[in-house]
Amino acid sequence: LLHTIPKAAFAAALPVGGGAPAGATRSDAFLSVAYDVVTDSMYVFSGNCCGVAPFHPTAFRLKRNPAGTFFVESYQALPEGTDAAAAGVIPGGSLYFGKGQKIRTYDYATNQIGTNITITGAGTTITGMTFTDASTLLVTTAANELIKVDTATWAAVPGWTFNRAPYGILNPTSVEANGDRLFITDGYDARPPTDPLKYAVFVIDLAEAPPVTAAFTPHV
Repeated sequence: LLHTIPKAAFAAALPVGGGAPAGATRSDAFLSVAYDVVTDSMYVFSGNCCGVAPFHPTAFRLKRNPAGTFFVESYQALPEGTDAAAAGVIPGGSLYFGKGQKIRTYDYATNQIGTNITITGAGTTITGMTFTDASTLLVTTAANELIKVDTATWAAVPGWTFNRAPYGILNPTSVEANGDRLFITDGYDARPPTDPLKYAVFVIDLAEAPPVTAAFTPHV
C-alpha cells in the first residue's frame, strides 16, 4: 500500500470554478476510476450508494503534489441519474464512462457529457473498461467475461471473448492494462471475510506463450 486518500479529502474538495465543498454524500460510493497517462490525471466517479434520491453523482479529478502523491484537486457535479459504473481514457484522447451496454464521452473541464454509444456484441452489462490504445477497448461484463472492442465500430471483436471464471474471478468490476498485463478487480461480495481473494486484484500475464514442440511417432 503506497498511499491512502481519506473520504474526508473528497468531501472537502471544491468544484471547478469555486463553490461549496463536495460533502459526504458525493463521496459515499466510488463507482469507477480512470487514469489519463498523458495529463497524469486520475478521475474518480462516485455517487450516493443507498437510500432515496438525490444521489449526487460526481466526478472528482486527482492531480499530483510536488512530492508525486495524488490529491483531490476538484470535483464536478453530474446530472442526477448519471451512473458511471465503468470509466476509461483513450491515451491522449477522450475520457469515457458508461453503464449497461452504453458509454459516453465526458469533458471534465466543461462538465459536458456526450451522446450514448452502444457497445454491440458484449451481450450483457459492462462492469469495467480500459483503452489499450485509440483502436482497442477492453471491457469486463456481468457475465464474467473479458471482451475486446474495436473503437472504429464499437463492436466486440470475434474470437476475443474470454471467460474469467477459470482464473477464480467471480465478479469482475474493473479492468486495467499495463504493458503485457491485465489487472482485474473481483468485486464479489459473498466471499467470507477471511478469504484472501475477497476483493482481490487478479494479475493476468499476456506475454507470449512458449513455443510448441512437436512429438510424434510415425507409423506406416
